[in-house]
Formats: sequence, C-alpha cells, structure tokens
Amino acid sequence: MLFRSAQGLSAIKNPGDMSSLAGVIDEEDNRFLTAIYDKKIDLADQRVGSFLELLHTTGLWDKSIVVILSDHGEEFMERGALDHGQTLFQEQLHVPMMIHFPGQTQAVDVTDPVLTLNIFPTLFDALGLPPIPEADGQSLLPLIRGTGPAPGPLLSESDYRLFVHLRSLRKGNYKVILNLGNGKVSLYDLAADPDEKNDIAAAQPKIAYEMEQELRAKILSFGTDPTTFLNLNEEHIKIF
Repeated sequence: MLFRSAQGLSAIKNPGDMSSLAGVIDEEDNRFLTAIYDKKIDLADQRVGSFLELLHTTGLWDKSIVVILSDHGEEFMERGALDHGQTLFQEQLHVPMMIHFPGQTQAVDVTDPVLTLNIFPTLFDALGLPPIPEADGQSLLPLIRGTGPAPGPLLSESDYRLFVHLRSLRKGNYKVILNLGNGKVSLYDLAADPDEKNDIAAAQPKIAYEMEQELRAKILSFGTDPTTFLNLNEEHIKIF
C-alpha cells in the first residue's frame, strides 16, 4: 500500500487488515491513492487498445469473440476502508463487461445487472457448443438479443484473506448481505438508496428474512454449510 509518507502506513497496526482506516488516511492521501489507481486504469486501457488494434491489423477482429471485464471494483474510503473484498457493496460488485461478437454491427447496451459467471456459458452458446451441465451461470445471448430476461438471481461472495466471509443475493432492487462470521443480515433498496447507506432489514423484516433463507439455501446447494463460518476465529491469517 502506497502513501504520500510513511506516517499513514506506520499507523496501521495490522497491514493485512484495511477494514478500518478512518482517521489514518486523510483526504489528500485518498486523492493520491485514487490518482495512482486512475493511472493504472489508463495503462490498462492503452494495453487493451493495442491488443484490439493488433486484432484489426492481423484480420482477426472479425473472427474473434472478445470479452473485456473486471473481476472486482475498489473501495477508496467510501466506508472508511481501502482495497477490495472486505465488503459486497456496489463499489466492489459493479464492474464493466463488454463483449464483441464477429459480424455484430450494432452495439447493444444491456442495463440489467448480470454475473461475470455468465461469461463462460455465453461463450459456449455463441460458439454453438453444448452447455456443460456442471458449469455455473447461464448464457446471456437471449438477453443480448432481446429474446429473454436477465438470468438471476444475482449471487456474490467474498472470503477476503479468510477472515471476511460474506455472501449477497440481489433480486430486482433489493439486495441482502449475509455476514457468515456473525450472522448479521443487512438489506438495501438499490433504487431508493443506490449508495447503500441505509440498512432496512429492521424496517422490512419479511423481505430480509425471505431473501436470507433463499441465500442460505443457495449456499447449501453449492455444498457449503453457512453455519461453519459462524464465530470462526482466523485472526492469524490477517498477517501477511
């Protein structure tokens, strides 16, 4: 982790845990770190551009499926922390996904939220290959072509350095986040509260309960018992 000076870094007692940096990172530090991140994005953009230009010059563009996406977002003190993986809020989950199909002349802007997990079955579908029964996710081609709805529900997970165990489920505008470590359930209405500042689990107990039970059932269906993480002490893994 880079700071303008060593003072910020020395104030962090545990360098493996960036979950609470309020009072340690000031606004100037945050602008500095954000600028570094923006520079990295610019460099990535240049490299992707060079690669796409090579596809054009070699005649491979019209013979290739190209997928550009990010695996996660990044937090810059929106909630008093840096890094990624420590939460499942939208700044972590909302990432770009772009797909180029050979012969497609008109861009399609899909606004429905989908999973990056859907990329694999989408490619198989586009190539005319039979789906793999064991593979997770669903093809996005019906959604892209306007012949079908967005596959759902939307599931996300984080086991950040093995001391954060979070799972989330999104259905429509509602999103529930389950902390497997302490059992806490949070509910957000992304339409009314896109920044996820107001936990409405207590105000909407029925929705929170039903979505939590659906999420727990999904976790069990993947062969994981969500109760195994409850009060699990893995403090030693925080140090790296």
